[in-house]
Amino acid sequence: MFVRAVTSIVLLLSLALQTGCADSPSKDPIAAASAGEPVVPVRVTPVVADEAPDALRFAGVAVAAQRANLTFQVGGVLNRGDLLVGQPVEQGAVLASVYNPELQPALASAQARLRELRSQSEQATREAERATTLYQRGVISAQQREQLESNAASLRAGLQNAEAGLRQRQQLTAEAELKAPFSGHIEALPVESGEFVAPGQTVVRLASGDALEMTIQVPVEWAQGLDKGQRIALWPRAAAEPLWAEISELGQGSSQSSSLYPVTLRLPNGVVRSGDTLEAELPRTASAGLRVPLSAVVRQVDGQAVFRIRDGRAEHLPVTVSSMRGEWAMIGAEGLQAGDQVVYAGLSRLLDGDRVEIRR
Repeated sequence: MFVRAVTSIVLLLSLALQTGCADSPSKDPIAAASAGEPVVPVRVTPVVADEAPDALRFAGVAVAAQRANLTFQVGGVLNRGDLLVGQPVEQGAVLASVYNPELQPALASAQARLRELRSQSEQATREAERATTLYQRGVISAQQREQLESNAASLRAGLQNAEAGLRQRQQLTAEAELKAPFSGHIEALPVESGEFVAPGQTVVRLASGDALEMTIQVPVEWAQGLDKGQRIALWPRAAAEPLWAEISELGQGSSQSSSLYPVTLRLPNGVVRSGDTLEAELPRTASAGLRVPLSAVVRQVDGQAVFRIRDGRAEHLPVTVSSMRGEWAMIGAEGLQAGDQVVYAGLSRLLDGDRVEIRR
């Protein structure tokens, strides 16, 4: 009898506990799961306010705005005479030459071939003209006349090909001399006299000192809002006052994985030398925003979004990713504030309104 009484008391207590749970829903995720509502385990991170400075300096090196790597179109043994690094040169001046034993014989052969074909063509033309007169008098047949005219036409076509071949040989022979395309100074001489150079190999680097420029690589958030012709503060090393440069070229994209955009600055004349290291101070043009880890951003059909946690549930919130900075995504979204908790792990099974269990 005692055992039966104890068993009855345990059953009554169990029924009372079940009745109490049914009357008041639990906030515990485990209790919610036992009640039939799915609970998704996730990991969260706070939204961080962007603290980028209002201005940032980017380093670069001053170089000549007009520069060229000069090469030969034919190979041969180099002769650059007494050319020296730093030597000023005028436009059109011969800087170097190459010796190729095939150039002159090939040119002479092309000239001889042209003379031969010109003589044959002139002779064939005279014969065709006589054939027309003889045909009109009935001395030769129409077939003989056509053969002579066809021979004259064939020789004229061969003459044109020979003239084109001679022009090509003359151009190749002229390419054996390297001339300055503009006035400037010798910046480098990578090859010594007497060495064999291949077609397309740089033998002289020429630079003009009339204008200098500098190219810097900047992230997209710093490139936004910049315009061609805009004045930029330029800081030489250990300078108390800035110089002023002007944006001459502004890249609209980058093929590099670093996502940096090239910005070329036209430097002031007379105060900067080629090779000087300078810092360009760019103002921050994009407005300050928020940032979250890249793993917290979900790509969906209708755009990008994050899941914010409110009262133990996931809230789907569309966002706009303006740029990326390392492992961070710079975002903008209405209603999202610094300090809000967003999900960065467990997103594959998460839907809007799901109850979540935050794991550490």
